[in-house]
Amino acid sequence: MIKRMAGMTILALATVIAHDVAIAQKDNYPTKPVRLIVGFAPGGGTDLLARLLALKLTGALGQPVVVDNRPGAGGTIAAEIVARATPDGYTLNAMTNSYSVNASFYKLPYDPVRDISPITLIGRSGYLMVVNPSVPAKSMREFLALARGRPGELNYGSSGQGAISHMAIELFKLMAGVELTHVSYKGTAPVLTDLLSGQIQFTAGAIPPTMPHVKSGRLRAIGVSTAQRSRLAPDVPTVSEAGVPGYDVSSWYAISAPPKTPKVIITKLNQTLGGILSHPEISGRFEKEGVDAVNSTPELLGRIIRTDIEKWIKVARAIKAKEQR
Repeated sequence: MIKRMAGMTILALATVIAHDVAIAQKDNYPTKPVRLIVGFAPGGGTDLLARLLALKLTGALGQPVVVDNRPGAGGTIAAEIVARATPDGYTLNAMTNSYSVNASFYKLPYDPVRDISPITLIGRSGYLMVVNPSVPAKSMREFLALARGRPGELNYGSSGQGAISHMAIELFKLMAGVELTHVSYKGTAPVLTDLLSGQIQFTAGAIPPTMPHVKSGRLRAIGVSTAQRSRLAPDVPTVSEAGVPGYDVSSWYAISAPPKTPKVIITKLNQTLGGILSHPEISGRFEKEGVDAVNSTPELLGRIIRTDIEKWIKVARAIKAKEQR
């Protein structure tokens, strides 16, 4: 009996010590390098933003923050790696709104709501709705009238089936009550090439690569996808104010961690990133990439993800219903 009690006492003591060590490790976080996974290829927009933050995080946290590119499947490969990682703050995900789109369009190997610990938004951007100048429409209202009078005759391009540019225009079609024909490409560059040549008539393009063609007169901007006008294109009305009330599609960037990551770690990362994002050097670099530097609470990011998933599920169902007709 005495030996048994002694064994129980030792076990209890060991449990207390292990608990105290775990708390100490959380309070001292990080004590080793942090891996920031990017689900896209080096050199892309998400990669550039992640590397800017990784450099500043390294200085702020006192440990190397190393970018690890794991491209493929629109970011789902990276998301699965992070979803399955140990929830200790040493594996993070630099994610985009493709995370929500993927959840609505594909069967995923992880739960997009439960298998994540949101940390913060880091940036927002939008899309320019542009037409080839040969299209006889100088405004969104004129384009809507044209499309309604010629259902299915106008072609629009996207960077691929299920891509945000595809889903953004499908949502536009649903809300505006117009019929446009989808032409799928492998990437953004060929979309712009065919739009400039007049092979297609319309697209939703990311602002940085699209705006130079608007300024040169080779494309005509008729709307911006976000709820508010873009600082990069202040003279272009929002789609909502130009004829499709309530339309709002933004491209967002964020940082997340594995599910069940301790709150003390999430809070530290959120506050550290918030300080970095408010610095003029970082906000200026983000703006050059066409992105407004922002930060948020973990709770707000979680709500944005859930709301986006619900929105894109409706669009995906509408697309699949048409395909089955």
